[in-house]
Amino acid sequence: MDPRRLLQRARISVNRRILHLDDSPHRIALGVALGLAVGWSPTLGLQFLAFWLLAAILRANKASGVLPMLILMNPLTTIPLYWMTWVVGRSMIRWSGGEPGVEWDEFCALVQASSWTSLSDALQPTFWTGVLKAAGALGTEIWLGSLAVGAVSGIAGYVVTYLLVERHRRRVRVSQVVRPARPEIDLSGFVTKPDPRTT
Repeated sequence: MDPRRLLQRARISVNRRILHLDDSPHRIALGVALGLAVGWSPTLGLQFLAFWLLAAILRANKASGVLPMLILMNPLTTIPLYWMTWVVGRSMIRWSGGEPGVEWDEFCALVQASSWTSLSDALQPTFWTGVLKAAGALGTEIWLGSLAVGAVSGIAGYVVTYLLVERHRRRVRVSQVVRPARPEIDLSGFVTKPDPRTT
């Protein structure tokens, strides 16, 4: 697909799903921040539930956080993004003098074992026990990395979204043409002439 067309589609999605929401800039931006922060977490299938709970508690806009989560959670980006958080967490542990626990091959196997391909998979109890087992076994590095990357992207997402919503609303206010009120006509001095046919 043409990158320009892809960028155009992304711009339209942001316009429709975020900038045009009828809510305060703070609540919209907080929804995006939570969507980004939770989307990076290795909760493997539980992201939407965690997002909805946090958004309800913090009174964030739930609709604005869906798009960032879908971008982070789709099958094409899951492994690369989790690899990135794993590398960040591993680097943080090594920098602090600790010893990382999970190797990359083990990490990939855990993620693939806990991925679901259909709704029927997500409804099986065995799937959720596998998800919990995988999440517990992912090790400190993936949790540390996802917290760090999620926090940074959430803060950046909040600031950028808040500024974009404010800018969009200023443009809308300026572009709205206020029509001048029609002047009232003073009819007090108006004298009607009698119709000669009636006299």
